[in-house]
Amino acid sequence: MKNKKIIFLDIDWVLNKYSSDDLNIDFDNTLINNLKKIIKETWALIVISSDWKYDMIELFQKWPISLPMYIDSTEKMYKEKWTLEEIRVKEIKNWLEYYHSMKYNIKYIVLDDMKLDIENFIQVDNHTWLTIKNTNDAIDKLNA
Repeated sequence: MKNKKIIFLDIDWVLNKYSSDDLNIDFDNTLINNLKKIIKETWALIVISSDWKYDMIELFQKWPISLPMYIDSTEKMYKEKWTLEEIRVKEIKNWLEYYHSMKYNIKYIVLDDMKLDIENFIQVDNHTWLTIKNTNDAIDKLNA
């Protein structure tokens, strides 16, 4: 079985100090350095769980060159009866089920500002973004 460590990453209010509703993306260097620290200390790969996955071209045009480019995204799901939080959780769980079926042993964390009902979730405050505490919690969970 192949082992992988995954960061399910929301962008807005985690790395981006704006909402995608503003059609603006501004990666803060401190926040990027916090994410780089997680990657460096865990060898984790990034899976975009953010709504930015609907416009990956725009995201990649502004993606910091210092971050790794191995990036996947969760599958897009549209269901009117689900909340945004429920959709995000379902997308992540579908991604995990697919890779488990491919014989991957996945250790993961979910970084998001929305309150998600999923294991290994680290809630990022939308006023302080990806903090050192979030960063250290992520490293501890991925390296446990």
